[in-house]
Amino acid sequence: MLTSVHARRFRRLLAAGALLPGATACMANPAADAAAAEAINEIGHELGYLRDENAQLQAQVDSLRGALARQDSLLRQVANLAGVPIPP
Repeated sequence: MLTSVHARRFRRLLAAGALLPGATACMANPAADAAAAEAINEIGHELGYLRDENAQLQAQVDSLRGALARQDSLLRQVANLAGVPIPP
């Protein structure tokens, strides 16, 4: 069983142990902060690159859809002129 002196000392140690991580978090390493900021900046650039690439791919898909629609229309016209039925 803890005596009152030991209990107070134990509580002080617990309080100090609880406050220590918070106190060390306030003293952040500037080099680590700079590295984190640089990493976030690089992620932003990569996201921009991916957005541009996605836009280019979407434009290609849209172009291919248009070409497919034109070819489909042309084939239907040729089949209609030849009298060949085409299912819808």
